[in-house]
Amino acid sequence: MEPKLVLNARVVVVGASSTSLAFLEHIIFASHIRFNNLTLLTPHGIPGDTEESENRRVSLFFPPHYMQDRRRLGQIALRTSANVVSGTLTAINRNQKLITIDGTHEMSYDLLVLAPGTQYHPPMPTRIDPKVIAERRRKPPCEVIGISTKDRASNLFLLNDEYTTLEAIRFIEKNLITDKSDLKRLERKASLQTAALLEDPYAEEKPHSNPVEGPIIVFGDCVNAYSCVYGLLNMGVPGVRIVMMHPCRKPDETEIEENPSTDTKPQCHSLLSVFDDYTVESAVHEEMQKAGVRILRKCVLVHWNNDPNALSVDEIKSGVFIAEGREVRIRCVAFFSFAEKKVDRAFFKAVNDACLVFDKQLVIDTNFHTSDPSIRAAGPATKYRRIYYNDKYTHALCNSLEVGERLAKAFLTEFDPNSKLPTAPTRDEHYFLPVFKMPRVVQAVLPGGYNYLKVWKPGYKKNVLLRGSTANFGRILITGVPNLGPGYFYMHLDEVNRISRIVCLSKQTFPVSNYVSLYSTHEKAVNDLVSRYDDGLIEDFYSFFGEPWAMALFHDRFEELKQEIHDLGCKPKDAGAEPLIESIRMRQALTDKISEETYKIIRYEHLSMGLKYETEKRIINFIENNYDLLPMYAKPDMVRQVNR
Repeated sequence: MEPKLVLNARVVVVGASSTSLAFLEHIIFASHIRFNNLTLLTPHGIPGDTEESENRRVSLFFPPHYMQDRRRLGQIALRTSANVVSGTLTAINRNQKLITIDGTHEMSYDLLVLAPGTQYHPPMPTRIDPKVIAERRRKPPCEVIGISTKDRASNLFLLNDEYTTLEAIRFIEKNLITDKSDLKRLERKASLQTAALLEDPYAEEKPHSNPVEGPIIVFGDCVNAYSCVYGLLNMGVPGVRIVMMHPCRKPDETEIEENPSTDTKPQCHSLLSVFDDYTVESAVHEEMQKAGVRILRKCVLVHWNNDPNALSVDEIKSGVFIAEGREVRIRCVAFFSFAEKKVDRAFFKAVNDACLVFDKQLVIDTNFHTSDPSIRAAGPATKYRRIYYNDKYTHALCNSLEVGERLAKAFLTEFDPNSKLPTAPTRDEHYFLPVFKMPRVVQAVLPGGYNYLKVWKPGYKKNVLLRGSTANFGRILITGVPNLGPGYFYMHLDEVNRISRIVCLSKQTFPVSNYVSLYSTHEKAVNDLVSRYDDGLIEDFYSFFGEPWAMALFHDRFEELKQEIHDLGCKPKDAGAEPLIESIRMRQALTDKISEETYKIIRYEHLSMGLKYETEKRIINFIENNYDLLPMYAKPDMVRQVNR
């Protein structure tokens, strides 16, 4: 075993976001370097790193991030290699290389990594008295006019991590759960009927509701908001008490603002639907309606507790909203906000006071450098410099695991003993945006007990109609329906027949990591998926991918095998020879679409170069080297024994 290069540089990582944890994992398990002085600064520690027993309800309200669930984080045990300090970053002294924690304690650093992510914030009332705004503008310029995650009402909940989710669960158990014998009475209660629930905001306000009987508002239109609704129902809160309000919002920065040139009627209630799939949306909404949950769309918060001057209140008793074009007042005993994720105000103030370039988000280049050579940053709280001419392309569009991995690789390169140390920070002279390849993954349990998975490519989100109207859309393969049998399975193949999107909705559990590994795999490698589907040989994809032949696709080294096979066509077999990829590019440049005759020529070249034999050889070696996990495949020596 090779000895590792030991580094005593003080590396401080701010925030326990997905990006931060992925970064720490890769530098801790680096093959040639060991960092002796790693520190993670986070308000509530590493997710799941607690002596308390696991509360199963937490994962219902707060779906774990893919590959960063409590069990896996416990297995890699980051705490054994990094010091964890509980606290919040409040100031950065760049000259002395010091950070201030919670306004009182200081910590030195040699290299600082900022990856705090973004958090849900209390919604901002829109109809605030202008005099209040004017008074606030007399404060110092760095004093943000807004609401911090700490400035919230006692019954307003922001489920940003496991700690805040556990607080909400305890509040629900203590204050909001009613006796099961009262469920039928609550369903018939006049004040919970829709007509009485949506009050006239100018009428006299009624007495405050009993906590175990009053309405609960879930304000948001995201997967986490739907998970919260299911969590409430699962805990025994009657659906008639739950009101889900979808905020009226502008197109998200992750979406392309184009209007599709088609007369097709939209299938989703909004082209900005979080599910992007009519089947999923209708199945979930149907279950919510069965449970008695009300859904109000295009909602805007006007003010709290009939007070037009209140940015925040101690306790939310009611809220005035414009809902579907009508101004209404809704009383509530609890308010769950999933309205918008933003950079935390304390983090912004610390960065802004340190004179780091901040343009709505912390500005970085493609090497993760900020304006200070000792400070790196990554994640959805950052953005690229405007010189890249793509202001909307941020890390929020990508898989946080890949962003953290890229940050770690860039970080480790600077400490590589085999490379010459740069005399100055590496500069990007080309200004090309980086390309991220890992898929984005969302998983959750939705109302009705549906297990939901969505896997799609990184980058901008196109609305449903625009995506289907493009000439190179590819094709869609679907099996099943959500509420019958194994469930609904949607798969989209791009123009070159690679799997580019997967959506699963089922009341049965399924192997999430297996389906994520299918992303970007060609349909030919998936046992001639398209031809079998067209011939009616696939009843449902769940059982199809559960068959023994598919196990190699889900092996953790299968991606390496695909890369090896890809490299065969990209490298010349002999010195001076032309690789196959160059021949394909030359023919593709002559025409928009490759003809069947050209395909035959390419296949002939593939055979004549001996690439077919090399490919088969590598596949057989892969099976032999991993036969302990892949015993269902036949090896050449087994075939010879059978033929004797």
